[in-house]
Amino acid sequence: MHELSFTKNILGVAERYAKENGARKIKTIYLRLGILRDLQEDWVQRYFGYISKGTIAEGADIMVMVEPVVCACNVCDERFGVDLRELLDDDLRCPNCEAHDYELVSGMEFVIQGIEVE
Repeated sequence: MHELSFTKNILGVAERYAKENGARKIKTIYLRLGILRDLQEDWVQRYFGYISKGTIAEGADIMVMVEPVVCACNVCDERFGVDLRELLDDDLRCPNCEAHDYELVSGMEFVIQGIEVE
């Protein structure tokens, strides 16, 4: 159900952008969502369809680009992709130097990448 609050934020930003730019209609909203956000794309679109009724965003599409989990090793600076199952493993290591010292650099994004208006 957390998709609803995110979707309300998306609509608010899109409406402000459209108003500031004199748009008559919001056609498409492009999002970058990290996979760790655990947002269900179909629910975001469904909620958006419901809460945007009667607004200039009514009927707009939400296009989602899912960002994978990427970590960066603090020892050798190697960037490496991580399967979600590996995140649960206490023995996750850098594939280059085997260090356990890394940080998350991608996978938690929530970015409105673009808004298409007319």
